[in-house]
Amino acid sequence: MIALCNIAFIVLWLTKFIAVIRVLIKEEYPRLYVVLFLCGRSDKMSLETVKRARDVKKESIIESIEAVMQFMSNMKSMYANNVFY
Repeated sequence: MIALCNIAFIVLWLTKFIAVIRVLIKEEYPRLYVVLFLCGRSDKMSLETVKRARDVKKESIIESIEAVMQFMSNMKSMYANNVFY
């Protein structure tokens, strides 16, 4: 069981590491990125850029929703404890 958890962790870590390396290579060496990850097809670069922009926007929306949920939770606990401003 422990070995299975360790293998799962290593696989997860490797996928995240490769994703970070892809972003770094894409920003610093776009030609190398096209050759290594897009099989030389530079037309896919614009599609990946659009997809990445969409993902970043989703992440920011999720962060703002989490902030609102945290605020509401704090307000609920203050109301339950009769703590007012």
